[in-house]
Amino acid sequence: MNEMEEELEKELEKKKEKEKEKQEEKKKRKKMERSSPAGRSTFRDSRNEVSAIDFVADLRSVSTGR
Repeated sequence: MNEMEEELEKELEKKKEKEKEKQEEKKKRKKMERSSPAGRSTFRDSRNEVSAIDFVADLRSVSTGR
């Protein structure tokens, strides 16, 4: 009986840890959304951070020669 209780406690601890990790991941995502312009996804350019829309617009202008 004691072994089963210990096993259940270990499983409960694992579940709590996973839940904690999920919460931390959600916080990180929210923070990233807030830090990016208008909640858009961003790409890291070698010089600076560029929004996805601007990045695609730049690619199109290069490919069409405009």
